[in-house]
Amino acid sequence: MESSSRQTTGPPPESISRRRWFVFGVVVALNFGVWLDEAKVSQLAPFWSDSLALTPAQVSGVLSAYLLGYAPMLAIAGVLADRFGSKIMLLTCGFGVTVLSVSMVFVRTYNEMWWRNLAFGFVFGLLLAPTFRILATWFPSHERTKVTSLTTGACAGISSMVTPLIALPIANHASWQLAFIAVAVFTVPPLILLFWISDEPRRMRGISAGEIALIEGVEAAAARQLGRVGFREMLSLLRNRSVILFGISGLLISPIWLSLNWLSFGLINLDKVNPDVVAVVLPAITVIPVTFSFLNGLVLQRVFGGRTCMWIAVGFLLGGVAFLIAALVPMGWVPWALLLGGGVMVANLIYFGTMNAYWAELAGPRFTGTLSGITSCLQVVAGMFLVKRSGSWFNESATGHARLATTMAVGGGIMLVAIVPVMLSKEVRVERTAAVEPLRETSAERA
Repeated sequence: MESSSRQTTGPPPESISRRRWFVFGVVVALNFGVWLDEAKVSQLAPFWSDSLALTPAQVSGVLSAYLLGYAPMLAIAGVLADRFGSKIMLLTCGFGVTVLSVSMVFVRTYNEMWWRNLAFGFVFGLLLAPTFRILATWFPSHERTKVTSLTTGACAGISSMVTPLIALPIANHASWQLAFIAVAVFTVPPLILLFWISDEPRRMRGISAGEIALIEGVEAAAARQLGRVGFREMLSLLRNRSVILFGISGLLISPIWLSLNWLSFGLINLDKVNPDVVAVVLPAITVIPVTFSFLNGLVLQRVFGGRTCMWIAVGFLLGGVAFLIAALVPMGWVPWALLLGGGVMVANLIYFGTMNAYWAELAGPRFTGTLSGITSCLQVVAGMFLVKRSGSWFNESATGHARLATTMAVGGGIMLVAIVPVMLSKEVRVERTAAVEPLRETSAERA
């Protein structure tokens, strides 16, 4: 009798996997396409800046306009995703990015380019937090770190390697406008497939109670129902001590922007490395964090027993040490680039890949959009401040990338300080969902 009752709890595990991984595949494809669009703006800068006859100051103004739109939308998109669902946010993001890429055909002046990039920042800001939320609602706790790392870390890293292979030859041999359109095509298929998925398992046609229990967990399904969130609930959550402490870590992961903005500059402008060599070396180094994105969830489970705060603290330690070695130890440009493009970026991946699992376990999947969005917004705002200030930290008495020693030392110090609020936050342990084993036993019994 017991065996019979278990058999009625849901469909076979392979059916469940197909549903979850279809949703995952659509979200990954959309993220990849949008990240391609994001990467091509800076990589095609030599072409559009020359065509529009822009000064260096105007080029930096165009690139910073994107961040002005991106930062606030990270937080706003998280709140909107929790209130109205992730699907509508992702559809708006994909459609907006595609339209803005095609609009490059009509851009003729600096002002038009500036406003176009500001608008792109707004729609690009709709990607991250809604992605975090839909993954949190579709995957059980023990899989969230893995799928988040693959979606955000791998997509961003691989896109930065793939974009120049697609966009630069088209821009060089045809036109940069055509390159924008060609890259935008990658966003269209997942944008169409989004109409076939749902924000939450319980809203998707054909999902049984047993399948929902597997994805959410039996205890979680009983204790906190997924669904739309009221603004009063959001405000109440923001008074939680651990939410505040862990949220501070969003400010302190901001040194990642020092690596992103000064790595190429240090190699080409300070170390005088041939740009063609840098164009090959940096994508090769990116393989390190991309490869690690496949291992992040496994290391969290196998080595740290699912303890998210401890694992994130180790990530901050890794990033801080990498920054400090790059700042204080004399070395050639290759190990320097490996520390910043490899070690620091792995630390960033550990943080953002695990953050989603932490928020989902601490406050419930339905709040992940708001909390992930606010945390990401704090990171970008603090990063903008750091990058702006770092221009005055150059050591003029040094040579090569050693002129950036103070900048890298500041980044390392901030990341080491970040360990404190993370370890003071409530520890959340990600474990396998209790509902998984009975359903797997059912499959064996049927066999």
